[in-house]
Amino acid sequence: MSQTSLARRLELIQQNWDLKYNPFPGESLNPLLENLIETFHPSGELHRASHQIIASLRKLKDYGGYSLQKRDLFFISLGLNHEDPGLFPDALKLINSPLFYQYWGRFKESWQEFELNSLHWRKLLIFGYFRFIPSKGTGIGQQNWENIRQFLAETFDEMKRRSKPRVWIAMLEQHLNLLQSNPCQPYVMEFLKGDHARLQALKEQMKMPEDGWFWSAIVFSAVHESIHYDDNRFKEILALPEREPPEERQQEPWPLICAELERHSLYLHEGLGLLMNRYQQCSEHRLHPGLLTVILHYWKNPQRDSRSPEWNRVLPETRFMVTGWLVNEDLQDFFEMIEQDPVNCKRMIDFWNRYSQQVSYSRIMLKPMVRQQEEYVPLITRKKDRLGTLDSNGKSNTLLMKLGSSVFVEFSGAGNGSYFYSISRLPFEFDQQSISSDLKKEDPGKLKMLNTNRESVKPRLIQTPQIWENELSRQLNALGMIPDASR
Repeated sequence: MSQTSLARRLELIQQNWDLKYNPFPGESLNPLLENLIETFHPSGELHRASHQIIASLRKLKDYGGYSLQKRDLFFISLGLNHEDPGLFPDALKLINSPLFYQYWGRFKESWQEFELNSLHWRKLLIFGYFRFIPSKGTGIGQQNWENIRQFLAETFDEMKRRSKPRVWIAMLEQHLNLLQSNPCQPYVMEFLKGDHARLQALKEQMKMPEDGWFWSAIVFSAVHESIHYDDNRFKEILALPEREPPEERQQEPWPLICAELERHSLYLHEGLGLLMNRYQQCSEHRLHPGLLTVILHYWKNPQRDSRSPEWNRVLPETRFMVTGWLVNEDLQDFFEMIEQDPVNCKRMIDFWNRYSQQVSYSRIMLKPMVRQQEEYVPLITRKKDRLGTLDSNGKSNTLLMKLGSSVFVEFSGAGNGSYFYSISRLPFEFDQQSISSDLKKEDPGKLKMLNTNRESVKPRLIQTPQIWENELSRQLNALGMIPDASR
């Protein structure tokens, strides 16, 4: 028997039990059956009560708040965050609708007149308070949620008097901060340390949904806490790796705090922006592979003119930092993995790194035959859409770099010089996935070759290692480009 079938059998047993023994329809007086159904049914209590929820919401819409009985208040509390475009075409949920005020006035009045009990209070806590999703709320919804929070905080003691001793009440009494304006602060430190035992117990007793505000708020509070640490302590937080990363991330796990932002994603982009800005403000902010992987996954390449608007969340200095990481990575990959010239690769990397802060765009273009070679699969997988294809007659792979108003082209293989285009006469677009132009074709109006032959087999070059560096520096200077350190 499937879990869903078992849940339906349990529902029938509960309904028969309630009809015979339950004086208040809509409230389950058999907690064992209720817990079993919620365990085995994927939608739990909301599934069981869906038709009653709709009926009570329609009654509210058609006849107003004073038509609601305590049974209706019970089911509407279950359905405060229930989406129904038919009932609320603009707001989608009652909590976002002006109709909420009619329900809310009737609910508070009934509570003051002792018509409602702790069960009503708890359903409001679980389904009205904890299930609210701010990103799906309106300004009205946020204010209504705040009204619920204040009511729960003010009436907790009265609710306790109206109830028999319950485990969930005792636990909530120990965590009344959950009903305060800063509910997550007491749990931030244990969350950052990876100690989730107390939070898991809260989740079970309070029936907190995974997609509600609470878990995302804890993660976001942890982000806020960590960005005020000193550099060393902040980097210790980033050094904590995610637990049980998915298969595609096992080689390069994300920082734990980033993985939690993804898991509880209401504040994902805000949190990533805060972490990236704080890392940029560290006195030393060299490449952080985990942060780079995360930010490229969600925000893509910041070098492109068509970059994601999410990059507007960070300071320009932060975007330039990430651009610098990508430039350095492209230099390393091109000269170490693709050019495979052990004599000159370090010299070329060191040379271009002197200008890396001026490189606003870089991209490696591979020959189609290279993409088919097994040794380059890890590179292609890691760089994904940041690699292009050079579909021309030449045999060399290329590295494109944009500095100022020029685009420089480096070719793999010994004996090749550095070429540059004027940006105004570039015969291709940066974001093209494939370039078919012959980038070495002599065209005085578009392409010029710098006299910087660096063929590694010539002994005199090794004996006088500054020859091509000095010449290339001189010609870059003639184009108005000087090393970063001299700017």
